[in-house]
Amino acid sequence: MPASSPDQGTSQTPPHPPAEEQEDAAVDESSPLLPSDSLPATPSFRKPIHIFTALALTFSILALVSLFATAVARQAGPVSFNLPWSTKEGLNGVVAPAIFSLLFSSYNLRRVRSHKPAAPLALNLIVDILIAFFAITYGASGLSGLLDGQGGWCSYPGGDYSICRRGALLVKVFAGIAMGAGIALGVMHFVLFCVRGRITYSSGLGRSPWRLPVGQLKFEVSIKFLRELER
Repeated sequence: MPASSPDQGTSQTPPHPPAEEQEDAAVDESSPLLPSDSLPATPSFRKPIHIFTALALTFSILALVSLFATAVARQAGPVSFNLPWSTKEGLNGVVAPAIFSLLFSSYNLRRVRSHKPAAPLALNLIVDILIAFFAITYGASGLSGLLDGQGGWCSYPGGDYSICRRGALLVKVFAGIAMGAGIALGVMHFVLFCVRGRITYSSGLGRSPWRLPVGQLKFEVSIKFLRELER
């Protein structure tokens, strides 16, 4: 019988790469120098971003439509109804955040649905926090001025304030919807800012690449007492 080779029937396991190579690969995968478009878009992050972006787009459209309706109701009504100063400032302040939210939200949604990368992460973070700050600030200020008893006043030469009250109610309803939508819009962008910030933290973006080498770090301290020799 032919002698069987000692290598036959034995399974050979592939050699494992050295620990240093595995460590370097792990560092490269979580490198903070990765561009923003290559950040991991896991389903746990993709779904809330898609939902809150769609909600932000909806509230931005609602805010702009309500702002337009408020302006039309004030100008086209039979009575000139003057809103409180804080409410006027709130309405004017919600316009810009609503427009920027409409532009960025529609762009991001269109890119995501076509399986293309959205706007850069850093740009989205800046836009989110700015829209959230101004929309919530102006919306809350204007809504509080409308609800705290500063109901505005009418400029009606005929003195029939029943007509004024009917026109004022319509203006107040549209203005309240506009500022409420502005506040909700700001909340949606603040949530998006938090989610994108979580993505930044999870991907390692912004964390320092410097770290101590693996091993033991020892400190040796030697203290010597010098005696003064006798003279």
